[in-house]
Parts: sequence; C-alpha cells; structure tokens
Amino acid sequence: MAPLCALAIRETYQATQAVQQKHDIVYIDSTGMTIGLPNVPRRIVSMGPNVTETMFALGAGNLLVGRTDYCDYPQEALAVDSVGTLWQPSIEKILALEPDLIIASSLANDDVLQTLRKTGIPLATINKQSSVAGTMEMIKDIGLLCGKEAESLELVAGLSRRIKAVEQKVEGLARPTCYYVIDFGQFDSTATGDTYIDEMISIAGGDNVAKDGRYWTYSKELLAEKNPQIIILTSHWGSDFESTKQLFCSSSVYKDLSAVKTDSIYPIDNNAVDRQGPRTAQAIEDFARIFHPQAMAE
Repeated sequence: MAPLCALAIRETYQATQAVQQKHDIVYIDSTGMTIGLPNVPRRIVSMGPNVTETMFALGAGNLLVGRTDYCDYPQEALAVDSVGTLWQPSIEKILALEPDLIIASSLANDDVLQTLRKTGIPLATINKQSSVAGTMEMIKDIGLLCGKEAESLELVAGLSRRIKAVEQKVEGLARPTCYYVIDFGQFDSTATGDTYIDEMISIAGGDNVAKDGRYWTYSKELLAEKNPQIIILTSHWGSDFESTKQLFCSSSVYKDLSAVKTDSIYPIDNNAVDRQGPRTAQAIEDFARIFHPQAMAE
C-alpha cells in the first residue's frame, strides 16, 4: 500500500488533471483546493489588503467588485464596494455582488471561508507569508487568476532587481541590532524569526533581536536582555507616530532600552511592511535607509 502522502499527491494530481480538461485557468491554492475557472474572471471579491493592492498593481483593479474595509491602497480601491471587515464580512453582500471568484489572504477568517465555499463560488486562498520568495509567488498566483501572468512576471522581476540592489549596497556592513514593534503594552507583537518581515530586516542589513521568537510574539524580559540599538515603531492602533513614540518611551521596560535613551527610534510605513505585495521592495529599502543611511544614499 502506498504511503498516505503519496496517495494524497496522486489524488490531487488526478483531480487537477480532471479540472484542466474543463477549465482554462487551474490553480491549487494554499489549502490544497483545486480551483478551476472556465475563463478569466470578470467579477472578483478580494478578502485581503495585499490581494487588492496586487490586483491594482497588475492592472486588474477593474475586475474588483468587492473588498474589505482594510483594503485602502491604492486610493482607487476606496471606490470599490466594501463587504465589511476581514473577520466578519457580510456574506449577504458578497453574494449580492455575484462574484465569479473570491481571493482570500492569510488573514481571512477560516469560518467565513468555510461558509463561502459552501456557496459554490470559486474561492482561492493564498497564504505564503513565511518568506519574501512567498511574496513573489503570491503576486504570480494572483496574476494567473486575473489573467495577468505577463504583468506579474514583469512586476516580480522589477521587485527582485530592487531587492538585489539593496543586498549589494549593505553587503559586508556591520548589522545594527533592531526590534520591529507591531504592538506593545500588555501584549507585545513583533516580527519573529518565522516571519517574512524578519527576512526583510536581514536583507536590509539589520539584525533582528527577536529572530529567536515565534508566532509574532516576544517577551519584555528578552527584549530588555537583548537591548537593541534601533527601535522601528509603527503607529499604535491609529495614533500618529509621535503619539505612539511618546507612549512607548514612557512605558515600563521600554523606557530603559538603549535605543530609547539615544533616541534611535524610527517610523516606517507599516502597511508597506506588513502587507506582502508590490511594496515589499519599498519596505526593504526603507529598512535599509534606517540601518545604513550612508550606503543607501550612494
């Protein structure tokens, strides 16, 4: 008897072959589901800010009939009807938009996705948030689903060139230690070693002190022990940077960090960092300008 994994691979292959005989576009998503589309979809609902942003970057924004409340970039996205939040979208609104494809990101609610699958609307889930390479794969996947394969390859090539240029500029330079703040206070959230943001920091020439952490969380005790040279601070739940910085610098544990005492605290466009997609190269460049301003100015 064949091993279970071999059977699963064979069954997936057979299912894909059957779908390919009837559809022009065939895609196996991050959950292992095979999605078959008879032609390029004309009505797409995006269930992720990075999906929406990527579609516009590929010239497929005109295919969007629905988005979430958090899909706010580029500006043109705001003209698309919202179906609600990522976690509690309106199923009724989604159905009323009559999409022929729903594309969900890693942030989508599993229960919502299960409900949407039962409607029979093709649903592709793309969850490739563990690496920068996964970001490039995500862009190409969305290109396939939107009939923009050539455009996606061109976009990925351009992003890859920009990232390579950063790597060359920071190569051999001393790496300052840093900590990327997503949330702080009662609960600390950061880019741990199992995240694509950790990889972005490394590419940009920084040394992430939370690289030994997992699942986006880190303890204050370890942070105090590591005592990073640089703090990269994102705006705290809608506040501006200066208000967030003041709160961070006056809080227990954080106020004693070397980076706070030397005022080595820097803002960054956290949407460009947190949302895998067309601005990933920009985010890496922004990190590198913090770590190695002179090298990036050359």
